[in-house]
Amino acid sequence: MHPNWYNLLMRHCPDTVVHQTIQAGGLCWDDLHELVETKIDALTLEDMESGLLPFMLAATLSFTDDVVDLSVVYGLICMNPGVLKNYCLTGYVFEYDVLLQIR
Repeated sequence: MHPNWYNLLMRHCPDTVVHQTIQAGGLCWDDLHELVETKIDALTLEDMESGLLPFMLAATLSFTDDVVDLSVVYGLICMNPGVLKNYCLTGYVFEYDVLLQIR
């Protein structure tokens, strides 16, 4: 696709295009990275149906395939680590699916 056409499309499509692209699957991080850079605000938007953030959507899809590829999840978190702050519990840590209180 010509870069001018791509830029025009990206300017006019909603940020949720990132969610839709992740849900469609089949893209590696190298393919998705440019889209996410263009629509960086999408990383803090919850999916309207599932309520999941993009890195969460990517994680759920990663485990449905035979091959687990977490590079997309890692890449999305690296682009905005702040998305994790709402999901961290102060004074608690998860270990082997058990919530332990830190004393």
